[in-house]
Amino acid sequence: MSTCDVCGATRLPHLELCLACDAPPMPPPPRRERRFEIKPAGDLARLAGLFVALGAPRELIASQVVLDRFDVVTSLSPVAEARLQALVVSTGAACAPTDRFVPFVEHRATWVLHRAGIAKVATVVIVGGAAAFLGVPWVPLAAVVAGGATVVSLLRIVPRELRLAPDLVSARLELDPGLGSEIHAARRDLREPRATALLREAVSGFVEALVRLRASGAHLHLPELARADRQLLEHLRRTVAVCGSAGRVATAITAAPPERAAELERSRAALLEELEDVPRHLASLVASFALIESAEARRELLAGPLGTLAEIQHDLEAAAEVERLLER
Repeated sequence: MSTCDVCGATRLPHLELCLACDAPPMPPPPRRERRFEIKPAGDLARLAGLFVALGAPRELIASQVVLDRFDVVTSLSPVAEARLQALVVSTGAACAPTDRFVPFVEHRATWVLHRAGIAKVATVVIVGGAAAFLGVPWVPLAAVVAGGATVVSLLRIVPRELRLAPDLVSARLELDPGLGSEIHAARRDLREPRATALLREAVSGFVEALVRLRASGAHLHLPELARADRQLLEHLRRTVAVCGSAGRVATAITAAPPERAAELERSRAALLEELEDVPRHLASLVASFALIESAEARRELLAGPLGTLAEIQHDLEAAAEVERLLER
């Protein structure tokens, strides 16, 4: 963890943002193009699913994971690079960065066996064999031709290189650097201590929950956790917006007439009260994600996190209702 150059407080990890002062977030680490040599092993279906979630064409990666090796090329930050390697290794495959110069994409011929193709070959063999046994003219020869054509159709020329879109890989493996700018803008405008403290607690909890959820890569292959990942990001942005609204109301109270100031103060207190449970829910969520990670994301454990997300959603909806009252 790094410390803020302005106030010395610990920066928020993964976003490199100080929530204790108005210091701007650190610039995101630069990306660089990297080539990884993948040697498929272990759970090939999970390996293919991982790369599909990162933007690989499903049919292409299904052919590549049966090769002895293939290369993945993309541009990554150091954080995303480490996470990609860890996720590939967790499937049982080998993953190592390489500086090998590749002047042109290598290809390899491989058989792509599937039920439909095998069924066609079996049908042609049975029909041709029956015709030969019964002495039917020309049918055995036609069966040989059809069988050969079917067998050739199962042959694929597969490239040994897979290129992934850097923006998509970055979005799936690390937090969006734009979040830091959004949070900083809200924090910079806050002058109300209670809203500032709530923003600090909530943002820290959301980031910890997102990092914990993404650490195992389960959000890439379990639809429920993919939805939870999207909801966490939405709730984080909504919480930042609500805290910003509370800060603006606190500023408006000082210039409002006494009657209006009292009404605004009651509404502001209600707004923050609705959000005070969010950090507690987030602590429960982090604990649930830790259980999911240790249990390899078993589906029976998902009720806890999804239920907690529903509670956070309820709190934010109640806060939004108070916000609408403030706008009148």
